[in-house]
Amino acid sequence: MVTVRNPSKGYLDQANVLSKTLDSVARPKQLLILDLNGTLVSRMKSTGSLYLRPYHNRFFDYIFDNFTVMVWSSARPHNVDKMCRIFGEHRKKLRLIWDRTNFGLSTKDYNSKVVTIKDLEFIWKSLPDYDATNTILMDDSPEKTILQPHNHCVVSEFDHHSSTFRNHGEYELASVQSYLEKVQYQDNVSNYIKNHPYVSPANATNSNSNGDDDDDDNDDDDNGDPSDDSLPGVARSTQCYHYIFNKYGEDPAPILCDLGTDDLTARVSRLQL
Repeated sequence: MVTVRNPSKGYLDQANVLSKTLDSVARPKQLLILDLNGTLVSRMKSTGSLYLRPYHNRFFDYIFDNFTVMVWSSARPHNVDKMCRIFGEHRKKLRLIWDRTNFGLSTKDYNSKVVTIKDLEFIWKSLPDYDATNTILMDDSPEKTILQPHNHCVVSEFDHHSSTFRNHGEYELASVQSYLEKVQYQDNVSNYIKNHPYVSPANATNSNSNGDDDDDDNDDDDNGDPSDDSLPGVARSTQCYHYIFNKYGEDPAPILCDLGTDDLTARVSRLQL
């Protein structure tokens, strides 16, 4: 029998407390919890290599300057350690690095492909300065956040194989940054996200709903073509850094490649998939 889990009454009550916009950035810094695979990287299980999402440099610089940042991934410890190399010099600033061992799974579930629930209460017990008012979880899987849904910034899945990505590019991380620049001035994150949820450019057309009111209904194009660019000064990009790990465990030198081109460099990169 499957046990249905729902948000607690206390959590829902807190999410109904009206958030106020502060004159200065909230203190202490809000907690930003990052998922890895599908959110920041697209990982190749067969080779262990990965592609890092476009606009990661400016995004990393911004979040590590403005938030307390941690990682929580459902991957196993050795894979999380490998993926965390994408942070470079920022890695030492991570408050916590959590992996599959931090879900409270049984041995059977740990070794099985099961839906893992990211119960933020686990984190709030470890970091008592944080709660529903000042925590943001950035993840591409809505089903993982059913217990605290109003603290979830739901991003589109990053898949470097995707024809939509290769044909049109994306600017998801730049869009998330624009959204977080509003959230960081809120004194109740759960209420703000409940009333102003993040809308991925991949799921909206001509929408400015990330932090603003917009009641227009828009339909996605049938051909999979994403919306027109709506973020000033930011263009869609197919440029990614490719990380290839060797058997000696040395830090890889990332290779910049454009997965949207058909030149020789891109073809060679695809052969390495």
